[in-house]
Amino acid sequence: MSLDHQRSLVFGYENQTNAVRASLSIFGRLPAGSCKTPPTCGVIFKELFLEIATSRTRNALWTWNGKKSVTRKLDRVCKTCRRTAKEHRTEDRKALWDSLPRMYDFICSWDKFRQREEQVLSNIGAFIEAANSISTYPSKDSPAGDLWMYGDGKD
Repeated sequence: MSLDHQRSLVFGYENQTNAVRASLSIFGRLPAGSCKTPPTCGVIFKELFLEIATSRTRNALWTWNGKKSVTRKLDRVCKTCRRTAKEHRTEDRKALWDSLPRMYDFICSWDKFRQREEQVLSNIGAFIEAANSISTYPSKDSPAGDLWMYGDGKD
């Protein structure tokens, strides 16, 4: 791997880790303004913050339901806070996911990647179609058929 690619990976990983840490700012917005039980929700979100901040700061795509202990804690907060937390996490996760290509400096956007992927897949599809149309096995009755399917008998 070239030195430039190595640098891209190291800096990209650092950018990703910093972005994930920044996405934990969601906990500064909770409990929600219309929370029915601020003391309870506040304590639970502090527990969640400590658990998530220590175990998930390297995973850009972590979700609320990825771990049973997180799910159990979310079940203990009020509906308003649970909905608000999930909405914010979904928005943060999407924004982080969209910015990953720029962080690693590999491709401009996911759209460009998808275009390249579609192009490659269509080329592969065309190749397979062409290969299937020209590669037919000779029949047993043709002179090549015996050699092709059954060998020349000299083995």
